[in-house]
Amino acid sequence: MTKIPEWWIETTLGELADKIFSWWTPSTQHEEYYGWNIPRIRTQEVNFNYINETEIKITEEWLNNSSAKWIPQDTVIIAMYWNSAWRVAYSNIEATTNQACCNFVWNKNSCDSKFVFFHLMNRYNEILWMANWAAQQNLSVNVLKQLNMKVPPLPEQKAIAGVLSAFDDKIELLRTENQTLEEMGQTLFKEWFGKYKIWDELPDWWRVGKLEEVWNQITERVKNWADRVVLSAVNTWNLVLSEEYFSKQVFSEDIAKYIICNKWDFAYNPARINIGSIWRNFYWNWAVSPVYVVFRPWEKFWKFLEFVFKSERFKKHVEKYANWSVRQALNYDWFSRFELLIPDNDILDKFNEKLTIFENKIEANKKQIEKLSETRDQLLPKLMSWEVRVEF
Repeated sequence: MTKIPEWWIETTLGELADKIFSWWTPSTQHEEYYGWNIPRIRTQEVNFNYINETEIKITEEWLNNSSAKWIPQDTVIIAMYWNSAWRVAYSNIEATTNQACCNFVWNKNSCDSKFVFFHLMNRYNEILWMANWAAQQNLSVNVLKQLNMKVPPLPEQKAIAGVLSAFDDKIELLRTENQTLEEMGQTLFKEWFGKYKIWDELPDWWRVGKLEEVWNQITERVKNWADRVVLSAVNTWNLVLSEEYFSKQVFSEDIAKYIICNKWDFAYNPARINIGSIWRNFYWNWAVSPVYVVFRPWEKFWKFLEFVFKSERFKKHVEKYANWSVRQALNYDWFSRFELLIPDNDILDKFNEKLTIFENKIEANKKQIEKLSETRDQLLPKLMSWEVRVEF
């Protein structure tokens, strides 16, 4: 490791911070405290990231019935408990947090909050080891306060943070661009196909059909491990009732039970807990558990069906048949009976051509994001150890 310059100072996290606080919060069983307009950050959202929005909002009553207070913008948040211990986040918004978050507010005249954020990210494995030695694998406010820090003067802190932030800013721009491209695809679908209903007078060569007319159910089994990587499911989106999950890799001694899932195939689980969740496979050589139904659209409908499954009308169809079922299961016959508009081949070709342009750009952006993230992660420890120096 490169020797730290003599003008860097050795201190502690507690000495650097202007304010450090955690607090008690009311039980989630108080439903009347939730669903208002005050952002509440939970440890699930603390994951080496910038926080610009929160999933949960709380009421003024919630705030008044707890020891919680607002945290200012630019607060660095450290998760203290359980498997989340030592994950760090940077809040770009004013918010409140739950009791498992330790919040650090910095004196801007002596400490750059972004620099500390990156510094703590760089030391994750070290502090995770500290948490593993603690009772119940938790960190405490006192342990965090005593964490030793070697930091440069404020101008150099800002310069280092500026270099690393530039990577994050570019990554965020690319992610925003991808989101815009996805929304453009959705808009195009609505403009070309969404304006017609199945009972409307349709353009020439259009007709009303059923899902079963534009796909084939896949029952082909995997022959050996060399052919496939087995996943319980991939690339989920929430259509009706369930959340995104089952993205972990699964190993089984009996690979022959698993079903082949090629690129552009869809899969769903007819069981009650997964009603309405459709998985789209964007890659080759996946396989899925035999509990899933896998179907392969006709080539012209690869992209078209993705938007059909996101439509409100499809969601209502799924809910209707699931509610009729004793176990709220969604069998294949009910699923495949869904009526949809089947456009003529020419407009499908044009739609696929435009979507391909969007998807190619999205894929290129994703690859650029991966390269930027990799470069930033390689540069981070070198900047923090002064192996690479930034002019300031």
